[in-house]
Amino acid sequence: MQDVRGRYTSEGEWYPFRHESQDGYDTVEWASTLPQANGKVGMFGGSYVGVTQMLAAIASPPHLSGIAPSVTGSNYRENWTYQGGVFEQWFNQSWSSGLAMDTLERSTRKNSALFWKDILPLDGYPLVAVPDPKTLAPYYLDWLAHPTCDDYWKGVSPEENYAHIQVPCLHIAAWYDIFLGGSLRNYMLLKTQAGTEAARNGQHLLVEVGGHSGGSGQRKIGDVDFGPAAPYDSDEVVLKWYDFLLKGEQNEFAGNKHVRIFVMGKNQWRDEEDWPLPARKCPK
Repeated sequence: MQDVRGRYTSEGEWYPFRHESQDGYDTVEWASTLPQANGKVGMFGGSYVGVTQMLAAIASPPHLSGIAPSVTGSNYRENWTYQGGVFEQWFNQSWSSGLAMDTLERSTRKNSALFWKDILPLDGYPLVAVPDPKTLAPYYLDWLAHPTCDDYWKGVSPEENYAHIQVPCLHIAAWYDIFLGGSLRNYMLLKTQAGTEAARNGQHLLVEVGGHSGGSGQRKIGDVDFGPAAPYDSDEVVLKWYDFLLKGEQNEFAGNKHVRIFVMGKNQWRDEEDWPLPARKCPK
């Protein structure tokens, strides 16, 4: 488990999306040399941890064998920061504010109580060195300054770099997730645009009933109960994915059904060969 650059216990300066490709490359290659490692590395996780997988994959680390990104985007301008061209105000502000709190704590811990001997009189000591609030989340203003899909976004967009992704992927999406569109696009477009035949043929998709997080354990969304079949063990699914991918076990991922969706209304799971689903005639 790793904290990305500048977050929690990792050193460095935090800036969303900017460092994840190179840092991910370095981490994968480091992990491949750990004691008892066999040189095959897989990644897993959701939301921004899905970002770290997609951006690591476009850096093409030689020892990356597969990824399992969950509830994450495909283009961090269009289906992350902006939706349909409109700035996603609630998400961007709440996310940036939450991130800024950790940055503030790191900054005050680093700068406070270090120079007490230089400050007189005693009642002039500031107790806490508070930085300029705008320096806590400079990326928020950068997002506002780049409303179109320019070079600021293209360099960190998986969609602009699918040809560099050379590994199979298990995409886990959720019907009520803010990033549903991006998860579906990652699956659909990598089938034709990934950099190797094995990667193009190795895309899998699972769509659960949940929201942005915690969906795999839920059967209710709001007031709607989707029945006892809705919950499933996402950890077990990811473990089976890597049993198949890293150990060669012939489980459910070995067949031609690459898509598993939860059908709301019928409230049951269904396996399909592809997504989008083929057109079906309505019964007479």
